[in-house]
Amino acid sequence: MKPLIGVTPLYDTKEGIYQMSDSYIEALEQAGAIPVILSITQSKEDMKEIVDKLDGLLFTGGQDIDPSLYGENKGEKCGDISKERDDMEAALLEAVFEADKPMLGISRGMELLNVHLGGKLYQDIETEHEGCQSHMQKPPYSENNHGVIVISDTPLAAAIPETMVKVSCRHHQGIKEISKKLEPMALSTDGIIEAVYKEDSYFVWAIQWRPDLTFKEDENSKKIFEAFVQACKLQNLFKK
Repeated sequence: MKPLIGVTPLYDTKEGIYQMSDSYIEALEQAGAIPVILSITQSKEDMKEIVDKLDGLLFTGGQDIDPSLYGENKGEKCGDISKERDDMEAALLEAVFEADKPMLGISRGMELLNVHLGGKLYQDIETEHEGCQSHMQKPPYSENNHGVIVISDTPLAAAIPETMVKVSCRHHQGIKEISKKLEPMALSTDGIIEAVYKEDSYFVWAIQWRPDLTFKEDENSKKIFEAFVQACKLQNLFKK
């Protein structure tokens, strides 16, 4: 049986519009899952029920995290935020942790995870991190142009045996202070944390780059989604 995986959408607060890149959906489908796009509900009870019915959660990219959530004022370089999405996804994360369901965070999803667990972000890495290269790759996004070092003896290293990989990056924020509950799995060549995991959970991974944009041609991107979907499948079997 294919696992059901909930996918968080981008929510345009001003227009009241949901948006979803089809790359997330296609990557999950190719890896053998059935994606389900979630609503931005504010009911914690509904979120617990949703998580109970799903086999895993994918937290996608989108707007910047509200800096007030990590104790800072919004700077000039911070982009659009969505309080509704911030609130919903924070409560959804709690439901995921409580149920110990597999989750994968991508781009904003990694930033959300770090902030929710007590970490802090660069509001803009190019202006705040000395020596930082641009992490906002120009088109075509389906090409891997950014160097990332995979840290040995981590779950990501088990899935991707290569030490140095090329990825497609599209982010201007990043981890400034990593949560004490997370461990790094990959670093960019200019020192930015590009992947993390939560050691005391069944499967909690987060990737700063965009494997969903390159999975059709890149084997390493495929392996990330395959590892996530496999974790969802195994948990589903254990419940039977």
